[in-house]
Amino acid sequence: MSVGPEVFHRDMLVMGLLTLSLFAIGYGFRGPGRINRIEGALLLAAYLGYTAWLAGTAVGR
Repeated sequence: MSVGPEVFHRDMLVMGLLTLSLFAIGYGFRGPGRINRIEGALLLAAYLGYTAWLAGTAVGR
């Protein structure tokens, strides 16, 4: 199964942004390694929303 380059670039962009936001939240606001429940919930919601969007576009093809 081959994957198109647009999928690869889109996934790399979104996962890169989520990773950068994880590092910014984890090291920026309350010192190293501190992520509260609200920040964790926001990161989880962003990941789940992106995963749901991917599933929706895959089914809609």
